[in-house]
Amino acid sequence: MTPIISREEQDTILTSEISNNHLVVAVIDGSPKILTRADFDSGCFNFRNIKIQFVNGNGCENYNTIKKAVDTKIIFKRKIAVFHESDWKKALQWLIDNAE
Repeated sequence: MTPIISREEQDTILTSEISNNHLVVAVIDGSPKILTRADFDSGCFNFRNIKIQFVNGNGCENYNTIKKAVDTKIIFKRKIAVFHESDWKKALQWLIDNAE
């Protein structure tokens, strides 16, 4: 384990601290994805492909929490990043830089 002196010096976030005030983006199988609610009324989340239209069926599996969705992608070694929602331009640039 790598010791750190101060959390503020790190560009990290615990998955348990990711909230609806964050944008979670990923590159899965070469495609850019964004974490969204499965639908507006549900508590489920999934990663939607932004190369094609946002419709039911083009996302990955549904997860009950943001933490579970992000943890699963980390476990499977997916490229993933989290941004404050006000940093949406940085999130889009990260996707441009990391998608195939």
